[in-house]
Amino acid sequence: MTCEDFRTDDPRQRASCVFQPHLPLTRGLSPKTILSYRDAFVLLLRFLATRHACQIVDLDIVHLSPEDLLAFVDHLEIERGNGASTRNARLAAAHSFARFLATRHPECIELCQRILAIPTKRTRIAPVEYLEGDEIGAMLEAVDLHQPQARRDQALLLTLFNTGARVQEILEVCPVDLQLE
Repeated sequence: MTCEDFRTDDPRQRASCVFQPHLPLTRGLSPKTILSYRDAFVLLLRFLATRHACQIVDLDIVHLSPEDLLAFVDHLEIERGNGASTRNARLAAAHSFARFLATRHPECIELCQRILAIPTKRTRIAPVEYLEGDEIGAMLEAVDLHQPQARRDQALLLTLFNTGARVQEILEVCPVDLQLE
C-alpha cells in the first residue's frame, strides 16, 4: 500500500486507521482537547477541499502536503484573523494525526516527517496575574455573613485562594472528593 492508495474499501484496513479512539485511549487527551482537534480538522478539511477544488469526501492523504498545511495555518492567521496560539493548536492536531499515520502506514513516513517538521510559532507568555493579600481580604469581607449561603461562598473563596485552583476545577469537585475530617 502506498500513500496514493491510502483510501480503502477493506473494513479491516479502515478499522486500523481509526484516529478518534486513539486520542483518549493511547494519547490520554482530554475531551476538550479532542473537541479542539475535531474543530481543527473540520477547518482543515474544508480548506483542503476548497484548495484542491474537490468535495471533502474526495480528499486523500496526498492532499495533506506540508505546503497545504502551511497554507492552511497562514489562512488561519491572515484570513480568519486567528492568533499564533490558535494557529499552534490547529497545527498540533495535524502533528498528532501525522504521528498516528506514521505508526499505521510506514509507507507515508516521509510525508509525516515533513508535516512534523512544520514548527509552531513563538507566542508571548502572558504574566501570571494574582491578587494581593489586601485584595483577597476585601473579597472575603464582601461576603455577607448574614445570608443563608454565606458560609458556602466563603468556603469556596477560601478554597480558591488557598489552593490556587481554577474556578472550573472547583466546579468539578464532587462530595466524594472531599475529606472533611
